[in-house]
Amino acid sequence: MILRAPLPGKILRLCFKSGEEVKKGDVLCILESMKMEISISAPIGGVLQWKVDEGAVVMRGEIITAVNPR
Repeated sequence: MILRAPLPGKILRLCFKSGEEVKKGDVLCILESMKMEISISAPIGGVLQWKVDEGAVVMRGEIITAVNPR
């Protein structure tokens, strides 16, 4: 499952590394947008694959990660 940035902003923190297994509901990263911090959570469990790095500036709709079910 592909996850996209809900708003333009900066990736403040990645909470997991690529290749790690995550559970549904785990907070994957923190996005700062308009001085607000937004938690991006896993919609399903699986193996995480980042498409961006910590500190990256992303646009709304940009792919930030993929969660591949096991």
